[in-house]
Amino acid sequence: MGLMVLKYINRILYALGIALGLIFVYNLSDSYARTLELQTRGKEALESEDYAAFTPTRYYNPTPLFDETISDSGVIYQVKIYEVAYIRLLEDELIVVDGIHVLMIQEEGPLQGEFFQVQFVQADRTIDYVGYRYFDLPVYSVMNAETATMFARREIFYNPSLTFEPIIGFNVYQEDQVLFEVNLDIEEDDFVIKSELEDYILANNDAPSDDDLHYALSPEVVIDTKPIVIRNLSIYVVFSTIITYVIFKYRNQRLGRKNPTEGLKKDLDRLQ
Repeated sequence: MGLMVLKYINRILYALGIALGLIFVYNLSDSYARTLELQTRGKEALESEDYAAFTPTRYYNPTPLFDETISDSGVIYQVKIYEVAYIRLLEDELIVVDGIHVLMIQEEGPLQGEFFQVQFVQADRTIDYVGYRYFDLPVYSVMNAETATMFARREIFYNPSLTFEPIIGFNVYQEDQVLFEVNLDIEEDDFVIKSELEDYILANNDAPSDDDLHYALSPEVVIDTKPIVIRNLSIYVVFSTIITYVIFKYRNQRLGRKNPTEGLKKDLDRLQ
């Protein structure tokens, strides 16, 4: 009975392993297909200077808050800072969340690593964020390390008295070495699209689907991962089927081929 139970347990574990492998292949294939498509679109956007393609939110102000070329030690960057926003549904109410999106396009010099350090500078404090590279392209942006939010929310620039403190600088570091520093002058009055979005929501009880005076809609990204996912899943199913056939056929062929033990021989002799 014990051997029979162990055999069924092994079969269940084997089937579970096959199922987990199927899930793993699906997730890996889906992620790979999305990464491949985003890399391709990012390269095309960079070549056509369509920087809206890198916007992490649905709404953005096409007029940058900051747009300058920074050169330091043979490395040249286009640094662009945009006002951005998105709309979320909270307890049946549409809420506008706004902030700034930093985009750095490297024109010359050795490429940075995948991640680096950045700081937003205010009069009395600095706010640490993480810089990241957009796949293998010479394009960089920033995100909140704790929430993985791909832009800096306006709310983080308020002091404990709920007063907006002007953003006066932006510093970029690589392994504690300063790559470059940017002087800024971003005031609360520079943020204009949140009020326009809220006015639209108040009048229409819906999120806008067209551009307006100070905001535009970033392009929607729709990626069809099915061809790559189906191909890889098919390969996995065929491969696992072959492995399963080989394993169980080999085991069945081995059944009865081992010499009986001394105890088994005695039992067989009694039966004769």
